[in-house]
Amino acid sequence: MDYALHQDETFQKITTAALSILSAISFLNLVLLVYLIYTHSPKGTLRSALSLKNSLLIGLSVSQIGYLVSHACYIYFPISAILSIIEAIFLASWEIFFIWVSWTRSVDMFRVTSSQSVVSVFRWIVILTTVATIVPPVTIMVQFDAGGSQIVYLGSILVSAVGIFALDTYFMVSYLLYTFQRTVETVEIKGYGADVVHIFRLIARFGLFSSMATFVCLCLVGAIAVVSSNPQGKVIEYAILIMLTDTASFFATLGLILLKVKLLQFRAQKNPREKK
Repeated sequence: MDYALHQDETFQKITTAALSILSAISFLNLVLLVYLIYTHSPKGTLRSALSLKNSLLIGLSVSQIGYLVSHACYIYFPISAILSIIEAIFLASWEIFFIWVSWTRSVDMFRVTSSQSVVSVFRWIVILTTVATIVPPVTIMVQFDAGGSQIVYLGSILVSAVGIFALDTYFMVSYLLYTFQRTVETVEIKGYGADVVHIFRLIARFGLFSSMATFVCLCLVGAIAVVSSNPQGKVIEYAILIMLTDTASFFATLGLILLKVKLLQFRAQKNPREKK
């Protein structure tokens, strides 16, 4: 279907333009994110601002920009192995950063909604999914055996997809549980303070938004696979699904960026004399 899209100049240009717009907006989001993190850092230096969570979020934004740009180039320019590899690397990076940003930002809240054993199980799923997500671009770059490489490639994609789906489902269920249950009583049982209650509520709301966007993205990826494998599939359907899929991934990242902005605002209000 990629070849058919390249042969249809109209939809090729429309899709490229849509991805270019998303890339430009994502870049502006990254600039704003870095500025806010820097200005709210305790010491007002870039080094002090680059905590683990902040670094992961910046990495997520950079990888999304890289993916959108490389995807637009892959669609606009003649199909090439180099562009395919670059796109695969950025896509895998985005998936990995998204998983770890969601996990590190929300794990304390998960301990409120889940038992320690459940949290431990999903921590291992995070690690295994990360490993599986790294494999596809590696198999594209290193063609050790035609048949074996294809099996490893498809197998790793399947494991990665199942892992991301499982994690995203767990994230959404946890966010919903926290949103609808009596959070104050739950947090008091766990020994947290009032400020943490508010922070967890922010994480639940924006995390749910981000996870729902990811779920939509996964569904659209499945739809793309169906259209691509259908001999009667139309280029317009394929192009629309591509634009919708990348838009969904854009909103997934945007939800986590907005969460960070809200947390910075909350901490600035609680500590007006300090930079956070």
